[in-house]
Amino acid sequence: MGEPVDQETDDTAVSATAPGRKRDRSQIEFPYSDLERSIEMAAVLLREGGQAKIDLTQLAVAMDQSATGGTFRGRLGAARMFGLLETDAGKVGLTQLGLQATDEHSAAAAKAEAFLKIPLYKAMFDRYQGYALPPAAAIERQMESLGVPPKQKERARQAFSASAQYAGYIAANGRFSKPTFAGVRAKEESPAEHVDTGGGGGGGGSSGGSGGAGGSESSGQQRAEQGKALEYQLIDLMTEPDIDDNVKQSIWALVQYLTARKMKKATASKDTAAS
Repeated sequence: MGEPVDQETDDTAVSATAPGRKRDRSQIEFPYSDLERSIEMAAVLLREGGQAKIDLTQLAVAMDQSATGGTFRGRLGAARMFGLLETDAGKVGLTQLGLQATDEHSAAAAKAEAFLKIPLYKAMFDRYQGYALPPAAAIERQMESLGVPPKQKERARQAFSASAQYAGYIAANGRFSKPTFAGVRAKEESPAEHVDTGGGGGGGGSSGGSGGAGGSESSGQQRAEQGKALEYQLIDLMTEPDIDDNVKQSIWALVQYLTARKMKKATASKDTAAS
């Protein structure tokens, strides 16, 4: 269980694909791909195969990716770490948690459970539960002390921050705590959020999406992208290989600003409703 093999081959494959390159081995497991992307993969798997297992290549094709490519391997490894998927002999299927995460009625609790399945995220939660998370540099130092190699700490933090936000672990006042599912459910029922999860939530019609996979998959990904909050789109942009460190810092500052502004608006709305 403590073996970092998946960490090296799957979850961090994006930066480990060049032959002959060696990186520091992590002492604690964590993904480079965030929870939202992992649930998107689970939703595609549900559309393609329902509750049955399908070939890894079939899943990769449905996502318009290469089954041997670093991006697909990284997202697959992350989804496994979050407990959403399981693989066996070249096939992949949804776990019970994966099914719950793609069902709008159980998604909130499933996201919260999946988040804490990552050893690094659980350690951070145990350390900061009830408190506001420190600035990015301090989070990275804490992760390094928990066993994240120095060269990987920035990407580990980015995936952690995006996953915590998506799973509802950042309260409206900025404190790091387990989500209250009533509030998260209300968010999930908003039109934008419904667009993002609608492809995987139609559990009753899993066989209906098998025809015309290419066109429906493409339009489904476009709808998911349009429904995604701007800060998540910016975090996605930070993972592009041609983005240099200075640009990443600027993007991250904008992400933090947008998140803080959203929290202020939520607090102001609460105060207005209370008065």
